[in-house]
Amino acid sequence: NDESIAIQFVDASENVIGSLELPPGQTVDIQEGAVSGLIIANLGPAPLTFTLAGVTKTLNPGETYPDNQPPVAKARNVTVSAGANCTANASVDDGWFDSQDGSQVTLSQSPAGPYPLGTTPVILTVTDSTGASSQATATVTVVDTTPPTIAAPQAVTANTGGAGSTATGAVISDAALGAAIANDSCSSVQISRTGVPSGNFFPVGVTTLTYRAADASGNTASATQNVTVIDNTPPIVTVPADITSDATAPAGTTVNYAVTARDNIGVTSLSCTPPAGAIFPIGTTTVLCSASDAAGNGATGRFRVTVRGAPDQIVDLIQLASGQALPPALRAQLLAALQAALNDPRNKPVACGALSGFIVLVQAQSGKAIPVAKANQMIADARRIKAVLGCP
Repeated sequence: NDESIAIQFVDASENVIGSLELPPGQTVDIQEGAVSGLIIANLGPAPLTFTLAGVTKTLNPGETYPDNQPPVAKARNVTVSAGANCTANASVDDGWFDSQDGSQVTLSQSPAGPYPLGTTPVILTVTDSTGASSQATATVTVVDTTPPTIAAPQAVTANTGGAGSTATGAVISDAALGAAIANDSCSSVQISRTGVPSGNFFPVGVTTLTYRAADASGNTASATQNVTVIDNTPPIVTVPADITSDATAPAGTTVNYAVTARDNIGVTSLSCTPPAGAIFPIGTTTVLCSASDAAGNGATGRFRVTVRGAPDQIVDLIQLASGQALPPALRAQLLAALQAALNDPRNKPVACGALSGFIVLVQAQSGKAIPVAKANQMIADARRIKAVLGCP
């Protein structure tokens, strides 16, 4: 329109700090500078008069107040991670400002970087093409965020000690375990180890040790080592001495026995062939006993079981009868009956008849010529022999 426009400038407390009157057709570019306050540029086409802080100024078209305003430097604190050489480059520029449109601006930092670990004060300088400049200060903090490297010792294998050992594991020294190797590009490294049992006594199986490396910045890395203890100790099998027993039937007799086994870790199986309580035939049988543990270690033990048949038992009965203080005629009768059975034990009618006659004679003299206890023993023996022969 044809009227002038009055403009007032106020501060944050709304106090008037300046004014200007804008003639008809006149335009003005007003900017708020970050450092120097108000910037007024007369865009023409007529001179512009204004009052600021009690001072009246006139700007011709194209002029700016204040004249040749320097660029405004703005800086911010930054934190960056260190690179491979434990340094880093960083810019603290937070967005510079220059009121001179089209002016070429250069930025520089002092020190220029790269920056070492820690916090470095940095001065940012912004300079325009006229040489006007301003500065701002900030800090560059370089932190080490790279963990160290660590290599655990090689795996270790040990044994419990072989036959006869009672050990349930193995003692492995620190020297035998070895040491981890750790490196860090920016600081020294502290290495710690966990998982070692008390007294360095490792049980049978696999124990995993963990090695941890920590640098001065608190970055960590870890690696593991397996320690394997193998149970190579076989069980110990204890068998009885050789057993001799009299047959009680044509098939032989039942024989019981006890076998034990022990192991440093524990016996998982124990068996014998033939088993205890089986019927053993007449003659000699070898019993084989086998034991094993959880690791697959095995051991065996052997003993013999001899089952005596009718002839051997008849010989014993002859010796028993011969040793008794008997009338000669009675002794002769008893021995004759037993000898008849011994001469041909396979002839069941003869042998069985002779043994029956022996039993009748002994029963008749029990408590008389033959003491009762001895008589009962001889009768029991003769009956057992008859059972072995299969007599009716």
